[in-house]
Amino acid sequence: MRTNLPRLALTLATTACLLTQQAFCHEVGEHAKSLLNKAKNEVEACEFESAIADFGEALKEGLHSSDVYIWRGCAYMHVGDFKHADEDFHQASVLAKGSGDYWLHRLRDFEFDDAHKEKEAAHRWALACTAIQFTKDKLGSKSLAGLEINEHSVENERQLLQGRMNVSSHADLERVLSAMEEKIKNNKDNKSMLAWDLSLFICTCRWGYLAGYLHDSEVWDLIMPKAKRIQNEFTSWNQFAENYMQGRKVWDANAYERDKDLFERAIRRLNQNKRSPWNEYAWNTSLN
Repeated sequence: MRTNLPRLALTLATTACLLTQQAFCHEVGEHAKSLLNKAKNEVEACEFESAIADFGEALKEGLHSSDVYIWRGCAYMHVGDFKHADEDFHQASVLAKGSGDYWLHRLRDFEFDDAHKEKEAAHRWALACTAIQFTKDKLGSKSLAGLEINEHSVENERQLLQGRMNVSSHADLERVLSAMEEKIKNNKDNKSMLAWDLSLFICTCRWGYLAGYLHDSEVWDLIMPKAKRIQNEFTSWNQFAENYMQGRKVWDANAYERDKDLFERAIRRLNQNKRSPWNEYAWNTSLN
């Protein structure tokens, strides 16, 4: 049988070319994936600007997935670039229907928290005493509410207070806060429980404000003495956090073990993020 050598050579050359292109595409795909993983780790380490750049490179290499846009949107959100965050979350929802909806909701809360941030450094410092809990819950610590105040968020907070503390009115909240006051007053030397109880007291005031059971004027009268006590009892945000976690363990060992990783992650973020209230305000910030 005769062989058509020119045609065979062309076929072999074409096959070799296709294999080379496939290998190149595979190489580009793997590199884009490695960029995505690198950028995700950068977000976790609060290196948001580097993450944004690496997500951009992954997109240039053709990795157009909702995952990329959601993660980059989160990075934009944390640096306060709400416009680009909004665009990325919407694009994620286009690529995978509804995938960005949760983060669009969170973005509204971030925007509200930033737009309504407390002007006084002392007030912002006091809110930072609740930042472990609020960061764990993906809420803000710039404004008193920490999220957008609307009919849904108010009703949700009321349900949470009812479930957590059997609070459904201003009178109920006063009763709970009075009991907390008494517990704090009777704590003579347990610093861990003091850190937990003082922070929980301020958290409860914030939750009560969002639920509509406290006005902002009375909230600060309740919060600031507790913030000053925290500042007097501890020497740094990290010492406070260490005692807070130990106090939480004593308060509820099961809840401590269940949510330990989430709380520790929140503490890492507060330490690593240069825009966090712990890095924005020094421990010795004047509270007068």
